[in-house]
Amino acid sequence: MLITQELADLTPHFLHLHRRFTPSGSKLAFARSLMTFLQQYQIDFALFGSYATETAIRDRSSVDLLIAASDTPTTDHFLTTLTRFANQSSFPVQWEQTHNRITITGGPAAEQHLHCYLVPGFNTAVTLPLPDGHTVTGSPFALTQQIQDHPFPHSQTILHLFKLWRHLKNIPLPSVYMDALGLAAMESLPPDLPLPAAMQQVLRFCIEHNLQPISLPSLTADPLTPALPEFAQQTARRKLRTLARRLDLIDEATQNEDFDRTFQLWNLIFTGTLSR
Repeated sequence: MLITQELADLTPHFLHLHRRFTPSGSKLAFARSLMTFLQQYQIDFALFGSYATETAIRDRSSVDLLIAASDTPTTDHFLTTLTRFANQSSFPVQWEQTHNRITITGGPAAEQHLHCYLVPGFNTAVTLPLPDGHTVTGSPFALTQQIQDHPFPHSQTILHLFKLWRHLKNIPLPSVYMDALGLAAMESLPPDLPLPAAMQQVLRFCIEHNLQPISLPSLTADPLTPALPEFAQQTARRKLRTLARRLDLIDEATQNEDFDRTFQLWNLIFTGTLSR
């Protein structure tokens, strides 16, 4: 991969794309009202996942909370508090429980979603049923901290754009797998690498990995593998092959100092969402 000034000059466009798909503060308004209520009733909770790491996608990601519920009384206390919150809310609040996950829907137009996971402790390894139908075993709080503490200057922006690419291209990979891929890819990134070049390396790592298991000790005891049906695997691999061809063309355009062509190809990768 070539690093040229033209490629480095794309950084502002990537940062603009990042800001464009970052959720607004209003998305967290419902979550904040619930968290304030939980504090009043001494519920021990922690924000984790995409919102905690600032990698959430606007109009796509949900808010994730861990609820410390080590026994039946603490679980009952949380559910009673949730009932009080619903009764006092100025708009309808509904929820449903699936094992240790409670999905809460609220907001003025019932457009805001929270996922609360009942866990014995924040750093305890647990099995969580994810909204996309996958499950993951480990400590999601540890994964959140690992992302927050990553030394690469643009680490959260890269993970955000990585998940955005998955969303725009409808690639059927779970968010936690994207986090694991991104973290593994960023292990060897030089700290002074321009953002577009770093993004290119992360995408190439995704291609080379080709849906193989990812080992992430802070999250899972066993390698994390996306459990996709055969059709979804074929779709993901086909889109990865298309991505590989476009990254090769970016290298060729960069070699030829064709900045307009480089920009056009990045636009194809992000479905025309980059802007000058």
